[in-house]
Amino acid sequence: MKHKIKTISDILLIFSVFLSVISGIILNLLPSGPGSGRTILLGLIKHQWQSLHTFSGYFFILFSVLHIIFYWKIFWVNIKNLRKEVK
Repeated sequence: MKHKIKTISDILLIFSVFLSVISGIILNLLPSGPGSGRTILLGLIKHQWQSLHTFSGYFFILFSVLHIIFYWKIFWVNIKNLRKEVK
């Protein structure tokens, strides 16, 4: 069960990064200035793209913290192994 939760969490982490990058690129390409909020791309107006970008960033932070919590022990084992190799 724990492995399943880790896998789902990692998939959602990747998905949130992907969504954040794509929405960021789209926001960069959309026009700016007065009246640009009415621009529609792929069925969403600029404000909706901004909201999507913001919330995907929040989810990225959430799933990153979960990832660090789930793999904390593995992280420190790898650090210890690297220290042994350096000596």
